[in-house]
Amino acid sequence: MEVNLDDLLEATGRDADLAQELLLVLRRQIPEALSEIHRAHAAGEAVMIRRTAHTLRGPLATVGAKAAQALAEELEQMVGESTLGEAGPLIDKLDVALQVVSREVTLVIERAVK
Repeated sequence: MEVNLDDLLEATGRDADLAQELLLVLRRQIPEALSEIHRAHAAGEAVMIRRTAHTLRGPLATVGAKAAQALAEELEQMVGESTLGEAGPLIDKLDVALQVVSREVTLVIERAVK
């Protein structure tokens, strides 16, 4: 499982309401960030890719999504150091990882509501 609830609860001081709110924010943020990264890649906007990848790192760390966080960090560094053409495969990997995180976040939210 990509989302680590222990990490999330530790980050929120075991505040279940805050944890729930952070999950809701991340669930909303993921599709927006993916869309922005894909748009920026197509437009050749390295700064926007770096900024968006960087913005994802904190929330992913908070929910313990270490693999997706590492990919976002790698993308942020790659785009800062090389050409955008090399970023495509990494963007695809990040996309898949974020889809997994999004599904897991949704499941956690749905379980909490029941």
